[in-house]
Order: sequence, then structure tokens, then C-alpha cells
Amino acid sequence: LYDFVLKIPFRENWNWKLLTPYLILYYAGNYGFVVMVWKDSLMRGVIMLSLVIIQIIVNIITHT
Repeated sequence: LYDFVLKIPFRENWNWKLLTPYLILYYAGNYGFVVMVWKDSLMRGVIMLSLVIIQIIVNIITHT
């Protein structure tokens, strides 16, 4: 949303006022996906949690 719709270069500036809403929405979305699945099936919840962790690691590596 920040990059494509609003055209806010938050990755270039590292302004915490621009970065905070992005991070909150990002982690809240991932948390929602994990918890919704975890409620029904433990195994699927663990799989989703591991995918979220892998996604965060890959994002940290590729955005530095």
C-alpha cells in the first residue's frame, strides 16, 4: 500500500512516523493468518507460523 498506492518512500527515509504503521499492519496481518489457522488445527498453525518466520527473515535479508 505504501509503495504502490501512496507512493511513500518509507524504505529510503527510515522515518519512524512512516515506518510504524507499515510494520504494525504487516505484523498484524501475519498474526491474524497464524491465529485463525491455529484455532482449527495445531499442525497447520505451526506450518503458518514457520512460513511467517521465514517471510520475516527473507524480508530482513532482502531489504538491507
